[in-house]
Amino acid sequence: MIVVDNRLQVAKIKLAYMVTLPVGLLLIFSSHFISSSESEALVCIILGSLLVFTFIFLLIIKPQYLYFSAENSGKIIIRTYHAFPAFRKYKAFEMNAAGLQDYEIRTSFFGFLKSIRFSVLSNQKIGKYPWISLSAVSKKEFTALKVFLDKLLKTSKQN
Repeated sequence: MIVVDNRLQVAKIKLAYMVTLPVGLLLIFSSHFISSSESEALVCIILGSLLVFTFIFLLIIKPQYLYFSAENSGKIIIRTYHAFPAFRKYKAFEMNAAGLQDYEIRTSFFGFLKSIRFSVLSNQKIGKYPWISLSAVSKKEFTALKVFLDKLLKTSKQN
């Protein structure tokens, strides 16, 4: 059962990364050469600045592709990589659903930057996975993930 797969959102964010900075800088620098009046130059500078700030905002929230699925065999598979088109690091985790002890969700930057970290029981010690960004996950998928994890934790604590 696939709980989260935000491939479409990440494709849109990747396109935004590739378009916003070059077009924004082009508008800012070309505003002096293309525009025939001061108002046209001001509009170009404002639009270009908004595009550059959008690029910076995307860099700050660090959106990631997230694939989260639970198999019938009791395994949870997580695949993730950054949405920024260059210097990607692909990560994949596989954990036993029965070993899941807890999860933490932290929210910052006015609710735009969401991250999750899983705690699992391994050899009588609790290990923590690295933080995974949920910034590119839709609200519906975020809610589905929380409901699934709460249900999974509730059933594992009853056993």
